[in-house]
Amino acid sequence: MSLKTYIQIFLLILIISITVLFFFKYFYIDESSIDRIPKNPIEEEIVLDENIENIIEDLRFERIDVYGNKFVINAKYGEISTNSLDVLILKEVKGTIYLTNRSPINISSNFAKYNKLNFHTIFYENVKITYENNLIKSDNLNISLDKS
Repeated sequence: MSLKTYIQIFLLILIISITVLFFFKYFYIDESSIDRIPKNPIEEEIVLDENIENIIEDLRFERIDVYGNKFVINAKYGEISTNSLDVLILKEVKGTIYLTNRSPINISSNFAKYNKLNFHTIFYENVKITYENNLIKSDNLNISLDKS
């Protein structure tokens, strides 16, 4: 055989060995190293203590809109709603709206739902609104600060 044939065989073997090494280095997955997932995974039981209370005491929220009006809510107790984490159920609530160039509006009620995202507040049960010398009593009052 000639030298040219030996060089061609050597280059062919070199190309095949580089290809095989490249494959095993980057594409081959050793099955023994794979973490096997059991066919019947063990289910972990998460036990929640039903007696855990999510009550927060002495809450205060303040919001100032683009016009300079200030909305303040004080509550004796607050509880995170089970339906939505963004909603707080407030108890023994007092709210005050400080309007620019006007007298403040005072609001009090037994309960209120307060949305932390859009500051929408629903006062309910024994709602009393006082503005200057006026008193308004209501079953509920909806305040939407995003609509001014």
